[in-house]
Amino acid sequence: MKKTPYKSLDQLVGGSEERVPLSTRVKKETKAFLDREAKARKLTVSTLSAAILDDYSQSFQQPKKG
Repeated sequence: MKKTPYKSLDQLVGGSEERVPLSTRVKKETKAFLDREAKARKLTVSTLSAAILDDYSQSFQQPKKG
């Protein structure tokens, strides 16, 4: 069986070589979102991030049967 190498997302999307890599654009948009939401809610970015991660992890926990 021939092993096929994986392509990065930037290779699949293609586009101009002058553009910033997709992963960098996503990081900037995420940072801007966190900054904006933290300011609106009068929280620190780290507090907001922790709350988001906590909520995300809660969604995967199964309720205990008992």
